Parts: sequence; structure tokens; C-alpha cells
Amino acid sequence: MEHYERIQESKKYWEDILNKKYEKIIEVNDYSKVNKLFKTNITGELYNKIMKLGKSNDLMTYIIMMTAYKITIGRYYNADNFLIGMPQYVKSNENNTFILTDSKMIKMEAKIKDVLINEKVDLEQLFEHQFFPLEQLYITNNVYENVSCYICMDNIHNSKAIEDIKMLKNNKVTLEIIKNEKEISLNIFYADCIKENQIKIIRDMYFCVLNYIVSNLNRKIGDVEVIGSIEKKLILEGFNNKILYPKEKTIVQVFEEQVEATPDKAVVVYKEKTITYKQLNEKSNSLARKIRKYGVKKENIVGIMMDASIEMFIGILGVLKSGAAYLPIDPSYPVNRIKYMIENSQSNLLLINNNTLRLNKSLNINVINLDSSDIYEESNKIYMRKAAFMI
Repeated sequence: MEHYERIQESKKYWEDILNKKYEKIIEVNDYSKVNKLFKTNITGELYNKIMKLGKSNDLMTYIIMMTAYKITIGRYYNADNFLIGMPQYVKSNENNTFILTDSKMIKMEAKIKDVLINEKVDLEQLFEHQFFPLEQLYITNNVYENVSCYICMDNIHNSKAIEDIKMLKNNKVTLEIIKNEKEISLNIFYADCIKENQIKIIRDMYFCVLNYIVSNLNRKIGDVEVIGSIEKKLILEGFNNKILYPKEKTIVQVFEEQVEATPDKAVVVYKEKTITYKQLNEKSNSLARKIRKYGVKKENIVGIMMDASIEMFIGILGVLKSGAAYLPIDPSYPVNRIKYMIENSQSNLLLINNNTLRLNKSLNINVINLDSSDIYEESNKIYMRKAAFMI
């Protein structure tokens, strides 16, 4: 009877978790397995702080690393309620390919030390119920469609279980942790649908989060700094190059003076394509007029989502000539993060090109495709009201 009650208790535990609604972190419909590897390691002061906080205990180290992973994934993909997969906590054969932990403890107003304590309690509960057969519950609750991120640690998990997780079709990112005497090695396995630069940003953010939580136990989760060196460099250098021009003139005025001086000179060359000052001026004028037709007013924000191209320059100049501010959005960002940037900026118009057209299906916003020739029909001079950009 006691055995039956224990089974029923475990069943209820998992049903309570799996009957909730969770966000999809990464779409898993492409079925590409993790086949790429990015290696990094934690050494020096950060390693020592993690060891001190975790008392060099394998499980406590895992809890710290897992908590930081949840915060990182949540921030990068702009998700609050999601599931993370992991192997069972055993060094013998497992009966479930993976078990699950959710993000319910990661609340913005919670203190970091309280989150770590609650994660420990939550994980101990999870381990009590980890041997309940979960396959049918996973199928019933579409778990394979909703879980795409995993975390495992060689020091506490069965090596076969770790390899089994890497083979899952719904697995898109797996963080493998290996605690050694003087460093923690991190292997990030990822699928074709994710770019290496995205993994580098996630790695960068993860290090920032780890550093913050082991150094600021009494601060709130919402205070955690997540901008890493790659994104910081992009913001400070990529979008803020210092160019000297007359202070009494706007960028557009300086540009149009150059149009008058050298109309047929190439202003942008990208791959095999070239555009002259005159052509860029005419196309940006047409675009500015089109932007205003969408009701964009002075100092409103217009998103620009495309990779480097001549059209991107047309977009920037067109937005400035319309009097609006532009918000650069990296197309490689997760859809949830793009949605957040658009909503947070209160933008109601997005400039795209053919390469980013597919992303528009997931966004509820007006778009102008700069690869469409019909937007460049008019080219009368536009008088700019004010120019700005937003980051």
C-alpha cells in the first residue's frame, strides 16, 4: 500500500508541473539535433567564488550553475515561464531520458540567496519523484515540443544519460558542466538552427549572471546585470562611432550637402551592389514619405530589422528624414526578444527586407519591405523634423 501511495504521490507531483502552460524557448519543428560544440571554462576569481558559495560540493555547484542558466535563458529569450530538461540524479542506469525543472523560482523581486535556497528545495523534491515513468505524461502534455534547453553535470549525472539527452530531436541547446580541481569546463552543444554568435552572447550573459549572483546574494534577481562584453561592444562601438561634423547641422543636412557636391559618387558599396549619393537620397526621401503615411510622427520609434546591406542604409536615412528615431534589431535575436524590443519601444512600424520577411509572421506590427521596388516611386525632397536613434 505504501508503494502504491508513493507512486500516486509522484504522479500528482508531475501532473501538477506538466498541466501548466509553458512558453516555447526555441521552435523545435526543424528536428535538427545538437551537432555543434562551443567550449569555454570558468577559472580564477569566479571559480573560487562559486566553490566558496557551494562549499565545493558537486550538487550545490550544480544548483548555482543551474540557477544562473535559468536566469540567462529567461533573459536572452525574454521568457518568464519555461521548462529546462536534465538527466536523473543518479550514477546508475536511468528509467527516464530526462526530468524537468521549471522557472517558477526565478522571480524578479526575489533575493538571490532566497532563490538559491528555493532551487535547492525544489530540486530535492524533484529527485524524490524522478523515478516515476514520465514518457506517457510527456506525450500527453506535448513536452517534446516545449522543452528545447537542457543542463547536465558530469560529476552528478550518468554519462549515458547525458549522451541520450544530446540525441533528443527536441534538444537545441545543452549546457554540460564538468567541475575540476582548478576550473569548471563548460561544453555548449547546439543545433543548426542556432548561430555561433548567439551562443557566444549566451555564454557572455551566463558569465555575467554567475558573477553577479555569487557576489550579490542580498540583491534581487531583477538587478542581475546580463549585458556581456559582446553586446556591450556592439552598443558602444557598433552603434556609437564618433564622427565629427558641424554641430549646427543635422546628419541629414550634412548628407544632402554632399549629395549636391558629389551626386554620382558611390556612397555605399556592399558585395556586388553600389549606390550613389543621389540614388540613396532619392530612395530615402521616398521611404520617409512612406513612413509618414503609416502615421509615424516626430520622435516616434521605427524598428529596423535586417543584416548589413544597402537597404539598411536607406532605412536609417529614411527614418531620420521622417523625423522619427530608429531602433536597430538584430535578426538573429529570438522572436520573443524581438517582440519585447518592439513592445517596449512602442514602435508600430518595422523596416525589413526579404531576408527577414519570414520573421514578420510572428510579429504583430506594420512592416515595410525595403526590397520592394514600389516604395521608391516618389523622390521629392523631404524636410526632416528631427533625427535620432534609439538603443
